[in-house]
Amino acid sequence: MAESDMNSNLFISVAIVWICFIHGSFTHETGDSTHSESPEVQVCQPLQSYLKQTQMTGLDNMAGFGGKGEKGSPGKMGPRGLRGFKGSTGDIGIQGREGLRGLQGPKGLHGLKGVKGKVGIQGPIGLEGRRGLQGFKGSKGEIGFPGYKGDIGFPGSKGSLGSKGAKGNVGPVGPKGSKGDVGAPGVVKPVSSLNNLPWCGASTRGSLSLLPVSVNSALTRDAVMICADLENGNFQWIELMTKTNGLSSCRELKQSIYSSVLQDGLYNITDSKMHFVTAYCDMTTDGGGWLLIGKSFQPNVRNLGSTSEPVTLTSEQGWSNRFPSILVNDFRVQFSTSRSVGDTKGHWYYHFSRPRSLAQLFTSGYDNSNNCRYEDGISDIEYTVDIRGGTKNINHRCSAFQDYYSANSFNEINNCFNSANCSISGSDGSFSFHGQNAISGQDTHSTAFFGCDDDNCCACWGPTGGQESYCNNCGTTNVSSKQSSGYAWFYVR
Repeated sequence: MAESDMNSNLFISVAIVWICFIHGSFTHETGDSTHSESPEVQVCQPLQSYLKQTQMTGLDNMAGFGGKGEKGSPGKMGPRGLRGFKGSTGDIGIQGREGLRGLQGPKGLHGLKGVKGKVGIQGPIGLEGRRGLQGFKGSKGEIGFPGYKGDIGFPGSKGSLGSKGAKGNVGPVGPKGSKGDVGAPGVVKPVSSLNNLPWCGASTRGSLSLLPVSVNSALTRDAVMICADLENGNFQWIELMTKTNGLSSCRELKQSIYSSVLQDGLYNITDSKMHFVTAYCDMTTDGGGWLLIGKSFQPNVRNLGSTSEPVTLTSEQGWSNRFPSILVNDFRVQFSTSRSVGDTKGHWYYHFSRPRSLAQLFTSGYDNSNNCRYEDGISDIEYTVDIRGGTKNINHRCSAFQDYYSANSFNEINNCFNSANCSISGSDGSFSFHGQNAISGQDTHSTAFFGCDDDNCCACWGPTGGQESYCNNCGTTNVSSKQSSGYAWFYVR
């Protein structure tokens, strides 16, 4: 190596050594280092290692230097060198094990209410729920004012005759009918003495006979004898009345001294002309003494007609014209849905403030003096008794029979009790009563109704004991009943 090159290397080496020494990058002999690994340390440490290996052999051969001297004592620590450059980032280490699960934190505060969502799609219809309990019955409404009476409609055209139907099969044998009424007694014939009176027993009870009785040497009267059950089957002939002043009504019979032995049935009484006539007497209902004076097989009571034949439970319908002058204290109506009185649906009687003859039963509604709202009817009623319901209305004053249409229209029905001429005009005619109000019948409400209004005929009734308005003529309420057919019996006392 040329001397100039060696000098250059020596100079460089000394410069580096000096720099490293100045910055204190060389460690002491003990190998301890008190400084961090700066960029200067990264340069000087390899140089230190190199010098140790070569033992500065190159320097020993350099001119002007002696051999290696004694190791000097450590010098003072030089000032801290400049901070080295940051080394490159090392590789990412292996991920450590998962740490233990921490304790659960306290419950957080309630969050704010969310925004209202949109309406969802309608679900399917659910199953029908169980029926609820029946509500309480509402209070009764007030009775409305009666409407105006409509005009009579035109009669419809007559329908064509239908074809004859096929003959039906023979029906089964019907049940045995009830026992019939006791037949009317035969013609009463006088007998000469008590010994000549016919046999008196259960089968002849109620039969009559005439027995001449001497009043004095110049006068003989006919006594009317009746076969009666005096007590527990003790049948005997007893004197009932005399022919010259005979009893003229069932009421007088009931008031006689033998009233306790009289039962429902047929009796011979005197009519208005003092003729003996067979009559049916009801001796048990409401004290007895009722004379049957009419019966109807239909609600249309205008078409009954009159008859001089006895009116009994088994006779044809009609008004009796044998008792026009009989005094009437009570007029009784009983109607049924069949020929049997066991199916009675309406049963009442009017008691009059003053007795009247049967031929004057109905009064005129011409000037409303009868308090029937200008209707012909049965007026001047003191009170009405509902026999079926057991109630009494002291306010009932009039049973309107028909609309007033002429000055003499009310006498058409009165004539039925007095003559064979019983022709009634118009389309009305009814018997009725009300359990609370003063007026019943035509163009007003009734508790029970039997008859016609504007050709609409029916039997209408309410519940037993009811006193309210159940019949608007032949219109009904939800608690009443009606039918277009019916049977009625009419009595006086």
